[in-house]
Amino acid sequence: MMVEQVDSTRLEARLREIGLDSPSIHVPSTHFFGEDHSPKAASVMIPVCLQPAPSVLLTRRALHMSKHAGEYSFPGGKIDPGEQAMEAALRECFEEIRLPHERIEVVGYLASVPTLSNYQMEAFVGIFDPDTPLVPSEDEVEKIALTRFEQLCAPGVHRVRMETHGALTVPIHSFELDPVQPIWGATAYLLHELLEFLGFKYQ
Repeated sequence: MMVEQVDSTRLEARLREIGLDSPSIHVPSTHFFGEDHSPKAASVMIPVCLQPAPSVLLTRRALHMSKHAGEYSFPGGKIDPGEQAMEAALRECFEEIRLPHERIEVVGYLASVPTLSNYQMEAFVGIFDPDTPLVPSEDEVEKIALTRFEQLCAPGVHRVRMETHGALTVPIHSFELDPVQPIWGATAYLLHELLEFLGFKYQ
């Protein structure tokens, strides 16, 4: 499916097929790190808008942050005690970009996957109102990057390489739109899986 062939109605219908009952992709951390591994819990939201062009919202983390400074990511963070994964993702959307929960409809539970930074990450997909005024948190977000699917699928943007971390050899995805800071790591992996699920053709 080419990006220019996808209208908002078809895209929305496909996004809703992800479902909310259980993650579409489930990889427990023990699969890679052994039965005794105990990761920290984290949750992210992948915000999608359908108009005027199908796009996904990313943030660039503030440059002064002690971890992952300047990297592109989805709104998200640690799951607080007593908090459900979806609640955490919605909370982080408001804290990071002032996207209130009533302006985003969660339509899919895309993934539960481990990260190399010792998190089990729950990833949700939500459709948000493009007219919502968004404000980046000065403490956490350098900028908001609303990125068209068309840009992500352009020739030469997506790249993948194999890396070895200890006993693990894993694919490392990246999307090279920003010449200074590519989208990579867990964020790029989730983008790749979302594009694959939606049926977009890209390299």
